[in-house]
Amino acid sequence: MKQVNTVLGTISPQQLGGVLMHEHIFCSRFDRDFRVLDRRALARRGQILLQAAKEHGISTILDATPWDLHRDIPLMQEISRLSGVQIIACAGTYHFYRPEIDHFTAEAIAGKILDAFDHGFGDTGVRPGAIKCAVQDEITPYHEKLLRATAMAHRATGLPVITHSSQKTALAQQDILLGEGVRPEMLIIGHTGDYCDLPLQTKLLSRGTYLGMDRTFQPEQRAHVLAELCGMGYAGQLMLGHDRAVYMDFSNPKANASEVWNQQNDADTPQGRRLFLFLHDEILPKAQREGVSQQAIDEMLRENPRRYFAGLPLNAR
Repeated sequence: MKQVNTVLGTISPQQLGGVLMHEHIFCSRFDRDFRVLDRRALARRGQILLQAAKEHGISTILDATPWDLHRDIPLMQEISRLSGVQIIACAGTYHFYRPEIDHFTAEAIAGKILDAFDHGFGDTGVRPGAIKCAVQDEITPYHEKLLRATAMAHRATGLPVITHSSQKTALAQQDILLGEGVRPEMLIIGHTGDYCDLPLQTKLLSRGTYLGMDRTFQPEQRAHVLAELCGMGYAGQLMLGHDRAVYMDFSNPKANASEVWNQQNDADTPQGRRLFLFLHDEILPKAQREGVSQQAIDEMLRENPRRYFAGLPLNAR
């Protein structure tokens, strides 16, 4: 039976439970000095936030942070132990340009992912449970190389793939990854709930991949798109998440790390501790009022992640 790598060891797909399929524990720009942060306070915030999610049926999160956004495996492990929520880490790269990548071939980049799969991230022993790749508004030769490296690593390891995309690049990203041999039932095209473009969304879905309904701004629009796609019979291909983080510093590039932390460290407030419950609080109730059934919600939160990590066909039960 196929196993799923978490930061605390392997589990079966049946042990995933309810899953938020695109979140982050620690996510930082490379030009930020975050060494001033109190790691015990970070771990405590993560514990509070994930325990709140667990109380509402979330057993697992997929941390979609690649190496070049300062993925922090030891912090993930600590928060997983404290909260009791399983955390799955990703190998792979983000879309920000990194000059050192110019010196690597796609094969060499894929080789780094294979090394993490075989031996773990650094000296942690933790192996990736998925591969992340990212494109924003343009697929340059640089980004195409990263996409092809992702596909090579997928073929060699059998790890599923999750992406960051935009309305401008989602279809081209899907074209490259499927053309390079990524299995459609093990591919999530991420952030496709960001826009209301049913012709594009249904075209992506027609190719047998999953779509990430995985952000929280414009909740009314997101609920409406979710309801439209579920009404068309696509609940079995939609993944849910927030793209939120215990610590993320993209939103205020002029602030230092301590200032960002002071703005975010609200987990001890009733509202703040529900950071990973916005789906439950806002989006899903609105979608239900538009006709999305509890059965469809359970399929999106539980069955779809199980099939994805197991590598099962979309119609498998």
